[in-house]
Amino acid sequence: MVLCIFKEFYRSHTMLGNWDITFNLCAEHQLSICNGTVKYACQTNYGPDGFFLDEYDLGSLNKTNFIDDGVILTYRGYISPNSTRGTCTEGAYEVNYRITDFNLLCDKGVDNLDVSNVIQPIGCFYNVTLKSKKFCECSLQCSPPHGKCVNGECVCDQFSNGTFCEYLIIIFDSVINTTINGGIGYIHFSNFSLDSPIFQLKLGDVYCNDVILLNSSTIQFSIGPGIGIYNVEIINGNSSYLSLNSFAYQCNTDCSPPHGKCDLILGSCSCDTQTNGTNCENSKLFLNNIDPTDENGGTTYLYGYFGNTTSNLSIMIGDNYCMNIEQINETLIKCDVGKGSGFKDVILKDRDLIVHVLNLFQYFKPITTNPPKRCIGNCGAPNNGICTSTGCMCISPWIGNDCKSKIISIPQPSLNYSNPVTDIQLIDNKVDTKLFRSLVSIVKLRELDFQSKQVNSFTFIEWEYYKINESTNQYKSNITNLGLTTFINVTLQWFENETNVEFSNQNIKMNPSSIKYTIEISEYKFSSNLNQLQLVMMASLSINKTNDICSNKEFSETSSGDDSNYLKIQIDDHSLYGRFIKRALIDSIPRSIDNVPLDSSMNQVDNASLSQSYIGISVPYFKKQIIIDPDFSVLLSSSDSFKSESSICSFNKESKFSGGLISAIVLCSFFVFASLVTMAVYSYYKKRYDRNIVKEIQLKLSKRQVDIYM
Repeated sequence: MVLCIFKEFYRSHTMLGNWDITFNLCAEHQLSICNGTVKYACQTNYGPDGFFLDEYDLGSLNKTNFIDDGVILTYRGYISPNSTRGTCTEGAYEVNYRITDFNLLCDKGVDNLDVSNVIQPIGCFYNVTLKSKKFCECSLQCSPPHGKCVNGECVCDQFSNGTFCEYLIIIFDSVINTTINGGIGYIHFSNFSLDSPIFQLKLGDVYCNDVILLNSSTIQFSIGPGIGIYNVEIINGNSSYLSLNSFAYQCNTDCSPPHGKCDLILGSCSCDTQTNGTNCENSKLFLNNIDPTDENGGTTYLYGYFGNTTSNLSIMIGDNYCMNIEQINETLIKCDVGKGSGFKDVILKDRDLIVHVLNLFQYFKPITTNPPKRCIGNCGAPNNGICTSTGCMCISPWIGNDCKSKIISIPQPSLNYSNPVTDIQLIDNKVDTKLFRSLVSIVKLRELDFQSKQVNSFTFIEWEYYKINESTNQYKSNITNLGLTTFINVTLQWFENETNVEFSNQNIKMNPSSIKYTIEISEYKFSSNLNQLQLVMMASLSINKTNDICSNKEFSETSSGDDSNYLKIQIDDHSLYGRFIKRALIDSIPRSIDNVPLDSSMNQVDNASLSQSYIGISVPYFKKQIIIDPDFSVLLSSSDSFKSESSICSFNKESKFSGGLISAIVLCSFFVFASLVTMAVYSYYKKRYDRNIVKEIQLKLSKRQVDIYM
């Protein structure tokens, strides 16, 4: 059915009276409906004087006859019983001889003026028949200029479709967007030509300015600043084309592809995990640490920030490419590096991003073992030790390269609450009273360059004391260099009994009555990563006697399998024995270190009754922390301290004799001399006796001869 409008064409004039019947616009809708279940029209009554009387809806009266067969509309009017317009009784049809011509106008105002003449009524009813040339035109406009109404239906041209030709047929090729600052944009399309230059362009809810049809397939427009994504609508006449989310304000920059892209919602660059900045122009990658390996190479870890790396990632350490690269997370990468030595540059590349850090990676020397030693004196076998391929292997409590020194069981030394100093005092009453005193202390910390020349030196002004337990105490101090505070923690642990401990992936046997220094040094700011840090320790041994005393000291490598250096300071038959392990935990990695005697460069005191020695524990460049672990014991030696060429004695050691031995020699010489004198006297008297005997015999013989001759 078609929606029609029943309009008044003109009102008839009274010919036989002063009243008339007319169709008028209904109420506020201005419509009479001819295509629904309810059909109505309006009748307006006027009085004899021509004034308005009333208006009612003919369709609301049950006896109104309103017929619509789709082509011809017939109306039979009804007159109320009290009408003054005739003599018809109630329910009869009004005599309509006053009605003249009516026109049926369809919705778009198309003229349909084929109106039949009024049928003269018979009696009290009338019929009005209205005919249209094309019946009703379409109920709504057909979106001109692209659609026309034909026989009640919209017929669209080749550029539109839809029931009312309301949709334009357009294929978008591209939209050249503007930046967030606004400006001029372009829309390219195909399969469409705008015949009329009258069109509008909407982006979202905003009508564009200066819309120009450059050619049959390109529109130029200008738009103000903004952000976001919008629909594009082209309006031509009553037809339009809507493309969803086709226009987006672009960023002011290209966002440095491939690292960034424009966030069309925000109108700003959205960067990947490796870059930042307005245009994603800044690299976020950095490398601040890499684990060293020994000179054989191996697995290393790189620390820093790497974002989400790509398949283009490469890492070069010196001249070696890192293999088997594995990213653990955004801050940690694992790879394998080949052989090398010294410090190396590290170059990390991912697409066009490069991180280059000079001398960041370090090859360190592999942890070495002590070379084999010749067994001395058969190692005191079988009780003291046995001879092995590496040297003497001592049986506890014997110790030393010849297994001729015995560990002395002594009480735990008294504490020093102000310094990490170990003061061991021992009284020997075997012959006469001897007081031995051993001291171990930390002297200073110094930085050395690659030629072992001193760059910085730090002494420890004060220490804070902390008691851990009955056998363990801790001391803390710090130094400051180049704005960084370095903390030094020294833990002294006393071992009453023999104990096995682990340090730097090595099992170490702690002798009974020994004290272990565990020294931790936090991050230090080196002047150069080619430099090293050296902790200087001092050990001394003294005795309260000055006569008939010799002192001696030696520094060498152990043969017991612990791969350490040892320092042995001996006075008389007592020794202070220090073991300096040749490895340390450097940034949590077991690495080799050097233990260096420093006596030639220090003002040590050496005489027969006091011997000092300085040892420098040198560690290479580190980044976070180092831990070193020397220990000390007191020994009783069976070898004489004066027998070494380097010993210092209170007497002339060139004779190689002590005073007692010289007395014994003098005494022996006296007895020899006395024996010789005795023998000489005996010989003298014996010879004299023999001479007298001879004389007496000769005298007797002479007398006898006289007798004979006589």
